[in-house]
Amino acid sequence: MSKPSIRAKIAKLELIHPTEGACGWVLDVVGFDSPRVRSKIKEVAASAAAKPHADGITVEKMNADQRSNAEITASAVVGWNQAFADADESIGPYTHETALAILAAEDIGWVLDQVQAFMSKRANFFRSDD
Repeated sequence: MSKPSIRAKIAKLELIHPTEGACGWVLDVVGFDSPRVRSKIKEVAASAAAKPHADGITVEKMNADQRSNAEITASAVVGWNQAFADADESIGPYTHETALAILAAEDIGWVLDQVQAFMSKRANFFRSDD
């Protein structure tokens, strides 16, 4: 039996396409406990606090909230496999900017949903390599 880790690890998330199922597309993801995600959460919160707040719900506020959500989630994606890079001509090799573009794209929101659901389960980042 392996010794449990006290620190979270990078985890592999295999995306499940909504109609095709598993396609071999794998993202490398860190959880909410990682320094890079915690730093991005603080950055987004500070930016939001510095902006004037409009009363009620506006399209601009909803768009800003969606963008902030995508920014935080993109900070958790630290790589992907070649199959995902080849899945669409707009993807290619991992860059943070491309991860943000993918997670902010409204027409592929299922990717954002899966990454966030995976991140929300802390145990995903403490699994042994066995």
